Order: sequence, then structure tokens, then C-alpha cells
Amino acid sequence: MLITKERKKEIEKLLLEYKNFDRRIEVLDMHINAASNDRPIFDGSLSIEQLRTKKNKIINLKKVVNNAINELSDEEYKIVELRYLQRRKMTWLEIGSLVGFEKNYLCKKNKKILNRIGQFLDSFLPVLKA
Repeated sequence: MLITKERKKEIEKLLLEYKNFDRRIEVLDMHINAASNDRPIFDGSLSIEQLRTKKNKIINLKKVVNNAINELSDEEYKIVELRYLQRRKMTWLEIGSLVGFEKNYLCKKNKKILNRIGQFLDSFLPVLKA
């Protein structure tokens, strides 16, 4: 199955956000602890249970994304790591100079990688939506 542009963008966004999942979980823990101690640190209307639910969804999503990228070959993982998982998103030319491939090859390979990750994520969609 070919990946649509919209789905490709969704997966890319998810991979770019992946590096921030731990920080988001940490912030939610702070909010949960503060709300539990009756000292809200934000002006929001989310209950402790809603915060816990949000935290658990991020934890589950992190596990699924982690499993998806661990299914990649070493070469595929390196491409994903350099493009999406580092602090700064590298260009295809920069990645190519590091891994020894042309930009066109990397773009085609990336599309295949995103398709595989998308299929993996789709197989866990019911778990993530719960």
C-alpha cells in the first residue's frame, strides 16, 4: 500500500515529536502531582484522571513508535535517527554525506521507511485510541 502525502506528514510529525515524549510525560507528572496536592500549577480545567489518561496515551504511543523504529534495519534506523530523532532535523544532503548515499536514494528510502512505520502504527491503532 502506498503512503499518502497526508499520512507521510503525520508520521514525520510523530517522529519529530518522539524526542519530546519523555519531557511531555515529565510535565504531565508535575501537573498530576501538583493537582494531587491541591496546588495546581496551571490554569486549566483538566482533572487528575484526564491528565493521567493523557500521560498513559503518550507512554503507549512512545512504546509503539519505539517498537516501530526498532524493527528497522541499521541503515534505516540511521536515516530516521539523523532526519527525525536528533535535536536538529538534518537535510538530505547532510545525511547523505554521513551515510554515503545520494539525496534521491535517501528520499525514496525514507518514503519506504515511513510506509513501514505507518503500517506498524496502524496495526496498533486500536490500542493507541483506547
